[in-house]
Amino acid sequence: MPVLCSIARITATISAGAQAELNGLASRMRELYPDEEAGRVLTLVGLRERVTGQVRPALLLLLGAVLLVLLVACANFANLLLARATGRRGELAVRAALGADRSRLVRQLLTESVLVAVGGGALGALLSLWALPALVALDPAALPAGSSVHVEARVLAFTLCVSLFTGIAFGLVPALRGTQVDLHSSLKGEGRASGGPARSRLRSALVVAELAMALLLLTGAGLFLRSFASLQAVRLGFDPKGVFTAHIDLPVSRYPNIAEQARLRSRVLASLQATPGVQAAGLVMLPPISGGGLAHEVIFEGRPPLAAGEEPAIETRFASRGFFEALRIPLIEGRLMDATDTAAAPQVVVVNQAFVRKYLGGRSPLGARLRWAREDDVRWMAIVGVVGDVADEPLDRAARPTLYVPFEQEILAFKRWSTLVVRSPLADRRALAASIQKAVWAADPLLPVTRLRWLDEGLAGSLAQRRFLLLLLALFAGAAVVLAAVGVYGVVAYSVTQRTHEIGVRMALGAGSRSVQRMVVAQGARLALVAMALGAPASLALARLLGSLLYGVAPTDAATHAATSASIFALALLASWLPAWRASRIDPMVALRAE
Repeated sequence: MPVLCSIARITATISAGAQAELNGLASRMRELYPDEEAGRVLTLVGLRERVTGQVRPALLLLLGAVLLVLLVACANFANLLLARATGRRGELAVRAALGADRSRLVRQLLTESVLVAVGGGALGALLSLWALPALVALDPAALPAGSSVHVEARVLAFTLCVSLFTGIAFGLVPALRGTQVDLHSSLKGEGRASGGPARSRLRSALVVAELAMALLLLTGAGLFLRSFASLQAVRLGFDPKGVFTAHIDLPVSRYPNIAEQARLRSRVLASLQATPGVQAAGLVMLPPISGGGLAHEVIFEGRPPLAAGEEPAIETRFASRGFFEALRIPLIEGRLMDATDTAAAPQVVVVNQAFVRKYLGGRSPLGARLRWAREDDVRWMAIVGVVGDVADEPLDRAARPTLYVPFEQEILAFKRWSTLVVRSPLADRRALAASIQKAVWAADPLLPVTRLRWLDEGLAGSLAQRRFLLLLLALFAGAAVVLAAVGVYGVVAYSVTQRTHEIGVRMALGAGSRSVQRMVVAQGARLALVAMALGAPASLALARLLGSLLYGVAPTDAATHAATSASIFALALLASWLPAWRASRIDPMVALRAE
């Protein structure tokens, strides 16, 4: 522990020093470039935070789900221990009569519960060694880039500690309850059939808690399922089917200026468009569903000037002719980029509908002009077309105002990266990738072509984390539901065993099998109703906390809450049916003689 504290202090000191240097650098930049750097703040972000920061809410959610499943399992464990201790009252009474004091009996029962809990923890740890690689293999794209997920020694040690704590904490109450024996009545055989009303109430309370926690998990999983379905139904604004993408980056040594870059892009596009099987091809600096963004501050012609740094920063995508056709992005008004939009031609720009709604109040933007803020060589760009909004990662984010600028009219030479977007009916990935590489290498045989994939793959990757989260939540909810069903079955079955004589009397007096079944099933129904009364408000509060992680579904969605509550109620009835059926098969004469 002292070593860990020292490392933490050293890390904090280094971070503080680095942040102080960044603050000084930002201050110096504001002095040198007051217009460009006004209001800019530099913030130090750790590598771990950079890699895992976006998945932290999901990890916290999964941690909460794990804790709920653990509590359900612990309640089930305590319930089984209570039933076992009640069944061993005669044995414990004999031990007490032979001189064993209560503390010795408590230690015996605690030792048994700890052995069971630690054994279960060890078995779970072994299963995790097999299950973890299988889970990761299901959807590796859902994990942060560069992460390595494996079972560490610290995790195994923590599992052992949790198992030990579970055995002691949830075995203590059953041990104390089980050692409260009346020697006289126990040795005479009285009271064997009943664990007492206090024990029955405690077992019922534990089952109610199990059902309520299972309802919490089931509601969370249901809301995320609805949210995931809504994300899959998001209108993309383009057609990703049959579109292949590839990344090219122009080396600075061979393409140092804009003119050379433009000629190379023109040759690549001409070669691609002449390739058999290619329906349309274009270039874009940042393709849809890439998660990247490049914003430029702009000034609108005819509007009052704004202070430096207060101009609107609008997402900008540099693209070539053929890009919109390749993705089938609809043209709403005006025209798209074409071969006439060269460096020598008047500057033009295409905007999306979100831009028109936000900055032009829905009016036709054709002919309106804008320019880059604080640019030495003022170039007014005329809006010549409006296209539909295109979804981007994350998919639950509303479409942002976007400018599409022709590559040929870009003047900053450092923007050398771009993505080829090719539409083709070919289904053979290797053949299409080879055709694209051949077309690019026809323009420059030394140009690297990387990240070749279908655009559908990128779309699937954007949903990977949510899909993986939904899968894990469904597994945890399923485990909690199964454990809760086992708990209901155990309590109802034990109650039937305790009430064998009563059931025999009822049937001897004329009660039918259906009447007995209804009586037993009603016990499980009462437990479910109490659990729903307690769990429904809690699940609603939990859903409100998860609101920021949901899309297309309200945390108070009545259909989801009603469906999960109905599922818990049906689960309790189903778990009670088998004990009820067995109770209805009791022979009254056998039951009365046994008593």
